[in-house]
Amino acid sequence: MKNKYVDNVKPYKPSDRMSFKEIDLFLDWNESDLIWKGLTPRLAPHLNPKALNRYPELNNSNEISLLGKYVKHKCSIDLYPGSDIAHEYILKAFGKSNSSLLLLDPSYSNFKVTAQSLGFKIKTISLNDKTISNYNFLFEKLLNLKSIPDFFYLINPHSPTGNILSKEQIEILIKKYSKSFFIIDEAYVDFNLNLSSAPLVRKYSNLIITRSFSKAFSLAGSRIGFSITNSSNSTHLKKIINTKHLTNISRTIITHTMENIKELNNHVEKINKNINKIHSLFEKRNLSKIDDFNTNFYFILFANPSKRNHLYKHYLKNRILTRKIDFLKNNFSGLRITIPSNSSSFKKLFEVSKLY
Repeated sequence: MKNKYVDNVKPYKPSDRMSFKEIDLFLDWNESDLIWKGLTPRLAPHLNPKALNRYPELNNSNEISLLGKYVKHKCSIDLYPGSDIAHEYILKAFGKSNSSLLLLDPSYSNFKVTAQSLGFKIKTISLNDKTISNYNFLFEKLLNLKSIPDFFYLINPHSPTGNILSKEQIEILIKKYSKSFFIIDEAYVDFNLNLSSAPLVRKYSNLIITRSFSKAFSLAGSRIGFSITNSSNSTHLKKIINTKHLTNISRTIITHTMENIKELNNHVEKINKNINKIHSLFEKRNLSKIDDFNTNFYFILFANPSKRNHLYKHYLKNRILTRKIDFLKNNFSGLRITIPSNSSSFKKLFEVSKLY
């Protein structure tokens, strides 16, 4: 018998890269380009056929301890093979079919698919030029909801726009909607850790944060994610988390990156400098809508989709693949450009951008 909720789900479909030939720069999925020194030799023992015969170690206390020091706030951490799996466990553990869930449009499509497949009723707030240019307008909308959802899913910093809600604003929302459960997706927060809501998890039981190694850590292929919450929520999650789902390769990656965190800091610093350069360029062309950047991508909002498409094709002609973003309920469109830290990659992006 089929799951009736899946019947009405529109599948999450990432862009088909295989259809694009002769691309030099893939700047469409927000993968970062940091190459971790010394990581490959540490992974080699786990690629031995005998090592692959065995299930991974069940004790992740060392990795959790290292991540706790990185997060810098007292909390409970749980590990997953990617934040997508974290989202699925969280929705299963704290929700039920017919629970209502509020998210922004556009947002991370795969989360919506997961929630719908579990029977959640999706509500959306559609972003527009006003809320993107000034996120305080969005905050006011969130403060004055006519119908209160059971769950909030907020990406902070937001993707695809890069907007942020402050810790203070998030805390106000958590307090006001104390009977709702908040899932804050901080996939991009490593580009500015001061924005994290981690300090709030011990104060509020209706809050859980998810993080990823796919963005700033430049390890999208490793599929590593973790959640941050209080001890009670963590205990509840552990009832259904598969203790064997994190590979020894993933555990080694966590250990290596935490022990060499200066590499990440240098990488983030380079990206921040490059984003500011791109911003200055586009600001002169009156293409910028956002002045505060805390991610590894640059987002441009267009009132006219044809102008967006023109810029997209300009990059494509120069062997650079970017990401087109469409808004469901407004006549706006966007272009999202992943910003590389590698000097030669960024030079090509910058030179091609100047030609537009």
